[in-house]
Amino acid sequence: YAQYRDIDHPIFEVISQVSRDYGAEIRYENTIALGARQNRFTLGVQPALQNMDNRQFQNVSGEHGDLTRDEKDKVFAFYAQDAWTPNPRLTINGGVRVDINRRFDEILQFHRQKATMVQPRVGASYMITDDARNVLRASYGRLAEQVNGRDYMVTFNQVGGVETTDAYIAPDGTRTDVVTPPTRTVDPRLLF
Repeated sequence: YAQYRDIDHPIFEVISQVSRDYGAEIRYENTIALGARQNRFTLGVQPALQNMDNRQFQNVSGEHGDLTRDEKDKVFAFYAQDAWTPNPRLTINGGVRVDINRRFDEILQFHRQKATMVQPRVGASYMITDDARNVLRASYGRLAEQVNGRDYMVTFNQVGGVETTDAYIAPDGTRTDVVTPPTRTVDPRLLF
C-alpha cells in the first residue's frame, strides 16, 4: 500500500504534517497437522515505513509563527500466530506481534519513543453444541500503541488561554519541559 497526506491546519498551534506511508503485509501460512490434529500456522511481517514529518508552529493569526515541534516517526512490525484444534470442538490460538517504533524530535535532538513492543495473545474457543450456535470463548492479549502524536498536557489560566507543555523523558529519567504560551483565548466551558 501507499498513502500520502499533507495537512496544514491552524488550531491552537498551526500543524503542518506530511505522512508518507508505504508498506505491505507478507504472510506465510502452513496447515500441517500437529500431533495428528488440525493446525494452521501463520508467520507474517509488515514492513510498514510509516514516515510522518510532524511540524508545529506557533499560531500567529492562523499563520505559521516560530517552529515548536519537528518530529520524524517510523514503525515496523512482524508477527506469528498458531491455531490448533486438538479435538473437533476445541480450538486454541496463540501468537505474538512485535512493533518497533522510533519517534525522533529534530528540535531537541532525541528519541521521543524508541520502543520494541512485544504483544502476546492467547485464546480458546469451545463449541458447546454440534451446530456451533453456542460457543464459549476466552482470550487474553497485551496490546501496545504508539504514543499520542501530540504528547502534550493542556492547562488553562484564569482568562481561558491555552498553554501546552510538552514533557520529554530521557532514558536516564531526566525530564525536559517545553512550554508553548497561549496562542489564542478559549472559553474553557466549550471544551470537554
